[in-house]
Amino acid sequence: GSIWVTVPVEHELRAYARDGKLLRSVKPVETTPPFETPLGIAVDEPAARVVFTDLGGRLHRVPLRLPSG
Repeated sequence: GSIWVTVPVEHELRAYARDGKLLRSVKPVETTPPFETPLGIAVDEPAARVVFTDLGGRLHRVPLRLPSG
């Protein structure tokens, strides 16, 4: 139910609720390896992750949801 976008100028990914509320931001230091400027993006629902490319041509994956705890 969320909308994921890349924000290349801010070097991050963002997830928004349908009403426009910011749900989550993902910064480069939160991924291994860290990403550069994020570009292409897709949601892999069966694997529950967001897949995106960066300016360096690398493919990255982050979970759709944060672990609870």
